[in-house]
Amino acid sequence: MFKRVIFQDWTIIVPVISFAFTLSIFIGFFIRTLLMDKDSISKSANLALQNDDNNQAE
Repeated sequence: MFKRVIFQDWTIIVPVISFAFTLSIFIGFFIRTLLMDKDSISKSANLALQNDDNNQAE
């Protein structure tokens, strides 16, 4: 029974590590968006509105 308790406590490490990894990725993206300059923001905002000559349906 003691071995089973240790094994159950060990299994909590994997979800905690994966949650910390995912959280660090989201925090990294959040910081990256906060540090973007205004030119990049306006370019990204208008990206969907630009016409692409290579992919237009005729």
